[in-house]
Amino acid sequence: MVRYDRAPSDKLLALLQAPLAPLLHPWVVADLSLDLQFREKDTVQLYCGLTSLLVANPTSDGFKVTAHKTYTQQACAKRLMRHWLRDEPGFADALAQYLGEVDVPTPHTRREGAVQAAWMSVCRPWIPIDREGVLGYASTDDRNAALDSPVVRAAWEGARDLCARQKWATMKPLGTSNEVDQIAVAPDGSLVLVELKFGGASDVYQAPIQALRYVWEWHGALEAMLEGLEEVSRARSRLGLSPKDIPEIKPRMRWALAVGQTKSSSKVLSRLATIRDIANGHRPPGVPELELWGLDEDGSPQEL
Repeated sequence: MVRYDRAPSDKLLALLQAPLAPLLHPWVVADLSLDLQFREKDTVQLYCGLTSLLVANPTSDGFKVTAHKTYTQQACAKRLMRHWLRDEPGFADALAQYLGEVDVPTPHTRREGAVQAAWMSVCRPWIPIDREGVLGYASTDDRNAALDSPVVRAAWEGARDLCARQKWATMKPLGTSNEVDQIAVAPDGSLVLVELKFGGASDVYQAPIQALRYVWEWHGALEAMLEGLEEVSRARSRLGLSPKDIPEIKPRMRWALAVGQTKSSSKVLSRLATIRDIANGHRPPGVPELELWGLDEDGSPQEL
């Protein structure tokens, strides 16, 4: 049985409209806009690039705030990382102090971290509703079967053989990642799966095969996931994290590879086009071809 169970409870939504409302502020840390995401077990996480700066969960009488030890061990976290009563004052000040002083390791905020933050801030050509999207399965075997079907493996083998003949970098093995970087809703209600990459990476041309794994996985599960996805989308809209008029999610899909403002070399772009053709030739029925997007100098999305 497949699951996507990230929608917040009414209790968590109520907290986010009252004592946890400061989390919804447009915070900036390390020059990156932060983004708030729902997670399983009635959890919210506040992200900076590739890292979560805090985790919040409801309790019987309030909420608890935690984080990875990278952050809880910093002096600025002392006031914030604890159990809070629902009506207890001081949370907003403690949060502001923490976010104003927290030291985020640069590997989380550069390259793909900066790309992640930039694309979580867009409202076109799609509206993001989640990041690091992952489906739950009853077993590892079920997950592997959904991600690495014979069609996907055939595409990977074709790309692998091509890379070997052309003396390009060896294709990364299947199974190295199981999370969709971004899940979004298009203006027509299509669900959009977005693979985000740093454009300056020399092996970015391999990304279409990684994206192909996800599009087959989610294509097979989409009908069962629609209700959970729509609950997340409505909750984000209710809290002002997404536009009020975000379209209802329909049972159709798009997929995209998006990079930041750092451009790929002409050699890498040529290789990307070749691997993209292989991925397109193995895409699910009814799914359009893989889209390629970047950001222009002012940060606006632009189709490549």
